[in-house]
Amino acid sequence: KEQMELQNSTLKQQQFENTFFQLFNRHHQLKENLYFKSAGNNEKGIIVLNLYYDAFFEMVKQKSTIKDAFLKIERRYNHSLSPYINDIYQLLFLIDKSELITDKSYYIQLVKSTIPLYGKLLLLYACLSEKYSNLEALVVKYSLFNNLDISNDDLVKKDRNIFIKRNILSSLS
Repeated sequence: KEQMELQNSTLKQQQFENTFFQLFNRHHQLKENLYFKSAGNNEKGIIVLNLYYDAFFEMVKQKSTIKDAFLKIERRYNHSLSPYINDIYQLLFLIDKSELITDKSYYIQLVKSTIPLYGKLLLLYACLSEKYSNLEALVVKYSLFNNLDISNDDLVKKDRNIFIKRNILSSLS
């Protein structure tokens, strides 16, 4: 009987890992397929996250509210930004809901390590959107951005207290 329970537990662990790594691989494919088109600027791949963030930053500088600017960027680049954010959410959700894994921090670190700086900055602002409130809950629960270095980003430094108040960033970031 013990042998059977152990075998069943192992099988469930393998099912979780199979699902996780399929999502994880899809996440890498999404990053590679991100694209940005504007007058004279066609880019593809991870660099696009920088361009999305730059466009967001410019809108905020032009006196758009943070929420309005993020919504405009998300609508404009909905073809790849929303799937990217949703994919990160799906990975976190899978880890969170799994009762099969005891060390969730291992899988959280794997996800965290694949998100480049500008992806993290965009996710910070996505967390302020009602559309991504479920993402915000998981970001807070797993302290996803507590060690994020924001020293070189004027916009995030300006909004730092908003993120701290909502526990998205720690006061040490």
